[in-house]
Amino acid sequence: EITFEKAPEKVICYELNSLENMIALGLQDKIILAMGVQQDEVLEEYQDGLKDIPRVQQEFITKEEAIALQPDFILAWYSSFSDERLGDVNFWHERGTNTYMSYNSGLGDQNLENEYNDILNLGKIFGVEDRAEALVAEMKEKVAKAQEYVKDKEPVNIAILEDEGDVFRVYGENSIGGDIAVQVGANLVAKDKNEKKSAEDLVELNPEMIFSVHFGPHSTSLNPENCLDVFKKPQFQNIDAVKNNKLYPTDLSLVYSPGVRVSKSIDFFIKNLYPGMDAE
Repeated sequence: EITFEKAPEKVICYELNSLENMIALGLQDKIILAMGVQQDEVLEEYQDGLKDIPRVQQEFITKEEAIALQPDFILAWYSSFSDERLGDVNFWHERGTNTYMSYNSGLGDQNLENEYNDILNLGKIFGVEDRAEALVAEMKEKVAKAQEYVKDKEPVNIAILEDEGDVFRVYGENSIGGDIAVQVGANLVAKDKNEKKSAEDLVELNPEMIFSVHFGPHSTSLNPENCLDVFKKPQFQNIDAVKNNKLYPTDLSLVYSPGVRVSKSIDFFIKNLYPGMDAE
C-alpha cells in the first residue's frame, strides 16, 4: 500500500506502455525522463506529447543517475527494480519516491483487466480519474465489439512464440498477448506461458498460424526482419503455418504490457486471423 500526499511532479518512466499511458492521460508534462523508448516507436497519436518531455532515450540509466534526477515517482516494469537496474522499491520509498510496476510486467497470470487497472490507478495517483475511466471504457468497448465480431467464427489454432535459440518462449492464455488473441477467436495450441517449447513440440502442436515476437525495428537480436528466420529450418517445413506462409512478425509491445496499445493489439490479431475483414 502506497500513499500519495499529492500528485507526482517529477516522473521517471520506463518502456512504451508507461510513456503512452501517461501521454494518453495528458500527463506528459510530469515526465522528466522516459527510458527504454525509441521516439519513432511511440504511436503517432502521442508523438506531439513527446515535445513536453525533456529527455527520451533507449538507454536505461543507473541508480545513481536516477537519484541525481530527484524523481518523486517511478513508473516502470517489475524487472526495472532489480539490483542491476534501479534497485529494490523499498530503497526509493525510504527516499520519499513512490513507485509503480505495470501489473502484467510482474504477475504470474496476465490479463486485460490488469491493463485497465494500470490506467485507472494512474488516474487516481494524478487526480485525472475521469480521463482514465473514459480511456478504459473506450478500450472495453473495442474488446466487446471484437468479441461480437468473432462470436460465430471458427477458432483458429495459433501459437504466439519468441525464438530463444534452442527453445521457444510461449505467450499463452495466461499472458496478456494470449488473452487478447483468445478474446478475438484464437485457440492457443501452446497455452501456458510458463512452459518453453522445443522444435519437436512445435511440430507436434502444428499451429495454423504462428505469431513470432520481436523487440522492435531497432533490436539487434529479434526484429521484424529476422524474427521469422528460425522457421526456414528444415524441421519446421511440415507445420501448417509454415507450409501456408501464415507467419506474422509481432511487436512485443502488442503482447506484453501493451497499455493503451490494447486496441492496436486487437486490430492486429483480427486483421491476421480473419484477412480482409475489419473489426471496426
